[in-house]
Amino acid sequence: MRHLADLKNATLAEFDEEEAEWRETAERQVENIDSELEDNLPAPEELDELDADEAIGIVERTAEANALLFTNAEADLRTWEQIAIARIRARAKAKVTA
Repeated sequence: MRHLADLKNATLAEFDEEEAEWRETAERQVENIDSELEDNLPAPEELDELDADEAIGIVERTAEANALLFTNAEADLRTWEQIAIARIRARAKAKVTA
């Protein structure tokens, strides 16, 4: 997949293709957040069975891993946003010059 800077002289078909690929990636990231969070967050009962240091370590690692999921999703969503807007503008420009 290409980033916006690589699409300076892209055709409308290339914009369509890139937007579709980035949209799929962004959708997949959102789905991953939903499924990963559900599986990864330890229940209080699970943590209560551990000693305090071990339970705290699990909570910290889980929070860090989940924060990374959100960071990756946000980056991909923002890239999709930029590509989608550029695609819309390119299509509008093509209509004006046609």
